[in-house]
Amino acid sequence: VLAVRDGAVDLHGSAREPTWTRLDRTVHPGDTELELADRVSWRPGDRVVVASSSFLAHEVDEARVTRVEALPAGGSRVTLATPLRYTHLGVVAQFGDAGSVDMRAEVGVLTRNVLLQGDAGHSEAQQYGAHVLVHDPVGGACSNRPASDCAAPSAAALRMRHVEMRRCGQAFRLGRYCIHFHMHGDASASYVASSVVHGSFNRAVALHGTHRCQITRNVAYDVKGHTFFVEDGVEMENVFEGNLGILTRKSHSLLNTDTTPATFWITNPDNVVRDNVAAGSEAYGFWYRLLEHPEGAAHTEAVCPKRTPLREFSGNSAHSNLRYGLRIFEEYYPEETPCKSWQGSPIQAEFANFTAYKNGMKGAIATQGVTGGRAAHKTGDRGCAAQVGEVVFRDFRVADCGAGPAASAAKVNGKDHGGGLEMTWVVDGRARSPHAGAPALMDAMAGIDRALVVARSEEGREGTAGAWNTGRGLRGVITQTKSSRMKVRGVTFWGWSGGQFFALEACGKCKFRQGGFTTHVAHTRFAGPGSDQPAIATWSWSHQGILLDMDGSLVGDQACARLGGAWCGTEGGLPGATLVAAHGLLLPEECDDTDTAFPGAAAGGSAVCRPGLVHRRVMINGHKPSSVIKFYNLNVSRWQDGALRMDSIPFSKYNDQGYQFTVVAGGRDYELSWATPYRV
Repeated sequence: VLAVRDGAVDLHGSAREPTWTRLDRTVHPGDTELELADRVSWRPGDRVVVASSSFLAHEVDEARVTRVEALPAGGSRVTLATPLRYTHLGVVAQFGDAGSVDMRAEVGVLTRNVLLQGDAGHSEAQQYGAHVLVHDPVGGACSNRPASDCAAPSAAALRMRHVEMRRCGQAFRLGRYCIHFHMHGDASASYVASSVVHGSFNRAVALHGTHRCQITRNVAYDVKGHTFFVEDGVEMENVFEGNLGILTRKSHSLLNTDTTPATFWITNPDNVVRDNVAAGSEAYGFWYRLLEHPEGAAHTEAVCPKRTPLREFSGNSAHSNLRYGLRIFEEYYPEETPCKSWQGSPIQAEFANFTAYKNGMKGAIATQGVTGGRAAHKTGDRGCAAQVGEVVFRDFRVADCGAGPAASAAKVNGKDHGGGLEMTWVVDGRARSPHAGAPALMDAMAGIDRALVVARSEEGREGTAGAWNTGRGLRGVITQTKSSRMKVRGVTFWGWSGGQFFALEACGKCKFRQGGFTTHVAHTRFAGPGSDQPAIATWSWSHQGILLDMDGSLVGDQACARLGGAWCGTEGGLPGATLVAAHGLLLPEECDDTDTAFPGAAAGGSAVCRPGLVHRRVMINGHKPSSVIKFYNLNVSRWQDGALRMDSIPFSKYNDQGYQFTVVAGGRDYELSWATPYRV
């Protein structure tokens, strides 16, 4: 153990620059040369690691360098002592004028001349390695208070640059991490930079009750448990920038959440997370897990993480994670005055400029509803349905996500599909927006704002990197809102052509027969293979949701030609039209579900309804005698021009022991009856 209590420890090794880079050419099993995007100062004898390019985090290659040469056009060529075992991509996939996804595998150098390590025998056998602890009991007095309460930097300081740690951390012991700032208060005099942690038995870098620490340009490889770890939720104003995490493994000796680990585990949004890469985890890349108040030794009610504004999340990437690239769970309602939520001051939290590919279940999700028990703290996936407020995914690039191995599917409600982006259980208590138009109100909504979502790229099909689970349904964007105030705006869907691939799904975390909420869609574009007849949406049951086409870009010109007339927009399409699951209450002159009219939409059981129709969600529950009629369907019917229109709605315990359906509003009468063999 190296402990720092009152004083400073400076550890500075010989520079290896950059600490990590990317491949500039795809390599295959048997290759012994890497072409790198940057000029490197690495040396013969150094060890390097190449990140996975597949859905499997463990498909990494580690080898010793025998030669390093600079290439005339820039970049470097590195020769390895042993051949590679896997395909590693070195391409930036281009999708026409819609944008690109950088799929170049990361390469990190693992060797430094300053080395802290456990011994090869005992440490490996006992999982008991080196441990660096930084703790100032005096300056740490603000460790359980907001960063603004810290009067001065703590007396203890750790400054590490170009240092290697291996066989470090002590399994089965909370707090015995490779590098641990413990209840330290203001760490602005400390940093961990350009260093490497590998072969860890217990995390890489942990910040506990610590503010303003700089964690930059480090490489962490083959680490058990959450790798870059913000512990209790009080920690603020820390900077995680330019770090690379490769192969984060589960641990059964730490917190319950470490059995589904994240490379970056963030418990307070008031931190900077910028330009990092989560390249392979046995669960998640980035996990924002935000509680009402910090827990553990740093507990205080003066800090409210799940209502705190987001300082920065930008420029990050995640790939080869078994489940999700980015996960926001359990709850997040950003507020201007986070510990005075009764004042009702919501503010947007913008997760920006994120790249995700080859993640086993989804590229990014906010948030996941789960079944069973209460919302638990540090207990993994055993909470109740979770929710978010004004969270926005902006300028995301997502490709090849959702087709991971069967182990990646953490099914929640029996129909959890894989795919690109999911935002579910959005909560917004403000008034409903107008039926069409109102772009300013869309600006204030939670949701997706500008994204490229690719079903499956050609570049990602090479060699061992191209393994694909063809049995799972994949969706480009999955939505769900409790308030009908959610946007999907400026999204380009590339290659969503049906079969396994559908662009949109409403009510992603709904259970049986739930739904009926509205998602506002605008500036939609379909491109790539199959874009002439895109698979727009699919439904698990009728009345599942409503996709409101704000500007005519969703249902497109085919709908205009079919329903046409005065409803067509000046630039084509049907501004204000709705896409819903076809059901018996829709009138053929108002809604069309024929394959010939809308081949892409109707393939998923959709109907396109003309502008001006307002759909409303209806719930029926508390009816009596519940012991009898809950076993029967509810018939919803109305007469139109002498013809009976009717739909039969099954009972569901998930609808508060009742029924949920949608109707077209506006001067229309509906009759309700139960399909019983006797009068009720």
